[in-house]
Amino acid sequence: MRMDKWTIAAGALLTLVGCTSANQDASKDEAVPTESAKASSSDRAPTANGDAPEAGSPQVQVAEKITPATQGATLPAPTVSRYLPTEQRLMRQDGIALETVMPLLASAHFDQSINALGRESSRDAEAQQLTRLYAQEAMQALEGKGQLAGLSCGLSVCMGAVRMSSKEAASEWSNAFADRKSAPSYSFVSDIRQIGAGQYESRFVFSTDPAANSLTGVVQPGRK
Repeated sequence: MRMDKWTIAAGALLTLVGCTSANQDASKDEAVPTESAKASSSDRAPTANGDAPEAGSPQVQVAEKITPATQGATLPAPTVSRYLPTEQRLMRQDGIALETVMPLLASAHFDQSINALGRESSRDAEAQQLTRLYAQEAMQALEGKGQLAGLSCGLSVCMGAVRMSSKEAASEWSNAFADRKSAPSYSFVSDIRQIGAGQYESRFVFSTDPAANSLTGVVQPGRK
């Protein structure tokens, strides 16, 4: 059979069209795993900004709740001072602070400080015992010549006042009380004030603790 050139060309064209169609079908079949891979990538953990991580990028884990470091920890016990609050204000470096005590002795509110220390000592058995001991000693030293206006003790410091009829008598009492062996004082500060006609008050602060046997600080000019 004789075939002309147009018949050959048409056959070649049909063959080319068939190959192209087959290649396209094969491309569609190969694209299916790619779509599956995208779907599986959407199931990955989101990043911090909520977007899915790109392939090969590091994943960031976000904690849902942050537990404080102190939760469940045992806190140290608070430091306990060996002084009651009022007497602590009178002390510095294990001694009586003159820059605090001397203005207090001259203050019109000195009796209020005695009462404040008395309220604090009423809650401590040791302070109550010291108060009774030194109040008894103070009254014995008066020998009926004056009046104990008040006396309160903390754990290391006592403060009080006696009233006498003269400045000389008040000074003599202060010296005698400071030297008593039965109720020793390891540092003693006093100031005598006239509170009325023929009435003087010897105010004092002293330590009952051998470890607090010093007078510290500098007294301002004009102060005793």
